[in-house]
Amino acid sequence: VKIRERNHRVFQAQLQKALNEKTREVIIQKEEIEKKNKDITDSIRYAKRIQDALLPDIRKLTNIFPESFIFFQPRDIVSGDFYWFQQYENKLILACADATGHGVPGAFMSLIGSTLLKEITARAEVKSPAHTVEILEDEIRILLRQHDDELEHTYDGVDVVICEIDVENYFVRICSTKRSIFGSINGQIQTLKKETGDPQGYETRDIQFKKGDTLYMFTDGYPDQFGGDKGKKIKMVNMKAMLDQIQSLPFDKQAMIVDRYFNRWKEGHDQVDDVLFIGIKF
Repeated sequence: VKIRERNHRVFQAQLQKALNEKTREVIIQKEEIEKKNKDITDSIRYAKRIQDALLPDIRKLTNIFPESFIFFQPRDIVSGDFYWFQQYENKLILACADATGHGVPGAFMSLIGSTLLKEITARAEVKSPAHTVEILEDEIRILLRQHDDELEHTYDGVDVVICEIDVENYFVRICSTKRSIFGSINGQIQTLKKETGDPQGYETRDIQFKKGDTLYMFTDGYPDQFGGDKGKKIKMVNMKAMLDQIQSLPFDKQAMIVDRYFNRWKEGHDQVDDVLFIGIKF
């Protein structure tokens, strides 16, 4: 009996020793993983600082149109959605864009897109938003070598709305890659339908706004967000109803409601995509 008890104690001691060693290994591995995760997160946060620095200063937009706002909420730390604008004499070029993906891959694509837009719109021969979109898509295909038959093909790109706004008379030329746009014209929220299309699938619109009218553009992360009482998407119809209710409010309040509506809708649900929403009152 004593021998059996001694053997049992020896076995228990060996088992405890093995368990302690495994526990130490797990703790060390956990600490290593936590450190790597922290290093990765710190790097991504630094990348966000770079991305934020490359986005245009919204104060430059409000200097042109004092009643304007940009609601920008990445799904992850960095974003595939981006906005860009630049004034050339009396024309403001404004882009609301959704690059393929989100997170780090999307951020790389957004950097490519914004850099190309800055370069393309500065060319004297580029005379319209549709021409800008066409060149942008071609340049992205070249950069990503999507014409190279020896490489695995990807379909990365940028879905975009580009507006050319005459800041003096509010005549707006728009080109989009199948993106819906809302306008508040004469106090009525309207979905700005396409006037012309082309084989590439672009949609163009030429619209004469007047002082007091409003233009709203956005990426699909807003209408595609799940939530609400039934866990469904926001959808365009609800966005339009919201804008119809708030269009007469001051723009600072509109910006707050656009933000609050989205985040209350998604409460209890994961954000499905990056979100960008731009409003401009002429």
